[in-house]
Amino acid sequence: MPTVRGVLRRGMSVEGLRQFIAAQGSSRSVVFMEWDKIWAINKKVIDPIAPRYTALESNPVPVNLKGVSESTLTVALHPKNPDVGSKSVWVSNRLLIDPVDAKTLKEGENATFINYGNIMIDKIHKSADGTVTSIDATPNLDNKDYKKTLKLTWLADTPKSPTVEVYCVYFDHIISKPLLGEGKHLQETWTIKSEITNPH
Repeated sequence: MPTVRGVLRRGMSVEGLRQFIAAQGSSRSVVFMEWDKIWAINKKVIDPIAPRYTALESNPVPVNLKGVSESTLTVALHPKNPDVGSKSVWVSNRLLIDPVDAKTLKEGENATFINYGNIMIDKIHKSADGTVTSIDATPNLDNKDYKKTLKLTWLADTPKSPTVEVYCVYFDHIISKPLLGEGKHLQETWTIKSEITNPH
């Protein structure tokens, strides 16, 4: 069964747990609840103070930028909370983006690279099966119209800012059914492997 120590180990904050318990009130009734509510409360607690970093899939698409030299930008760690601090971000003539974002780009249109600015997509190179292999683009930083542009995250492809492999760990429900029916045994509802690791 899930324990307090278990949910804390999986990212639950003490304050989020406290707010969830307080929201239940005092009652002797047995209540069955989904996990969505407790994690939603936890998100409200940690979202305003959690620093933002960027991770891409393991097969990113390169974006070749014209007239760009290597430099650094100082950007906020949180878009709405300056108290979280700032970070240095490298920019180079070769940026990396997720393949899913590359598919949505269109030649002749601007795309907003978050914390950098608008970039004009000049040419999209594709393989025989239609997979985007690389993109040629030109910075259009003077254009501040971000209303209808695609917003995407990116990383600079430079040895001065080496990437680090990240593993995302997901946890499925330990018990697969919300209620145990009559004549059913608890062992029948157990999820044998609840931890899923995604190397992206």
